[in-house]
Amino acid sequence: MKDALKVYGPLALLVIASIWLALSLIDPAPPSKVTFASGGSGGAYYSLAQQYAEALGKSDVEVEVLETRGSIENMELLKTGQADIAFIQGGLADAQAREEMRSLAGMFHEPFWVFVREATGAEDFGDLRSVRLSIGAEGSGTRALAVDLQEAWGGEWPDNSRRIESGLAAASALKAGDIDAAAFSASIDAPYIEDLLETPGIKLLPFVRAPALARRTAALDEVTLYQGILDLENDVPAGNIPLIASVAQLAVNKDLHPAIQSLLLE
Repeated sequence: MKDALKVYGPLALLVIASIWLALSLIDPAPPSKVTFASGGSGGAYYSLAQQYAEALGKSDVEVEVLETRGSIENMELLKTGQADIAFIQGGLADAQAREEMRSLAGMFHEPFWVFVREATGAEDFGDLRSVRLSIGAEGSGTRALAVDLQEAWGGEWPDNSRRIESGLAAASALKAGDIDAAAFSASIDAPYIEDLLETPGIKLLPFVRAPALARRTAALDEVTLYQGILDLENDVPAGNIPLIASVAQLAVNKDLHPAIQSLLLE
């Protein structure tokens, strides 16, 4: 027995070590379930996340879609590993976020829409300091961008110009006269955008200095809402409107399995 151990013992250890090394080098199998941080249930992020969930389901990957307050919360969920995938408004990631997550693709432009009641007489974003302005909930990309713009314009912006209504709730409050203006960072397909563009007494505020804002901030682009693009017959909008826009990012936790990332890209 001793002679056998001397001969075969080292060989057995070598075989065991080889098997362990081989197993350690093999990528683990992709997960069968992932978590997708989206946005509010009435928004474009949530709707698109549901479409991704359906597509991934065809590859036997279960997707839990999380309803969130928006991009800032989504970014925190990715950074802490509580979400695997998320939509994030372009330009919001800080240095720590860039370490913990990756952008797979820029998805679509999200114009920064600011609708005002015509009775306010506002013609420029800076005119909104003294009105009841909703800029979205804490944790939303809309609010983060709106606050950045308020700081860029300078001066005092009271609490009433940083109200928390968002999405459909903000649109409804604006139509009812409970607020004077509302900001949204959303795709043109968001249901409340076209509705507000066609509501009498409410107008879309143009960003006539969009080229300057785009050059001051790398994450922003200047875009134009062209005359008649929403309704040619009724000429909605009635003229070209300059706007600024960020690009929605499809982001993932840096440790998400490559196979899932490939499915997302596909």
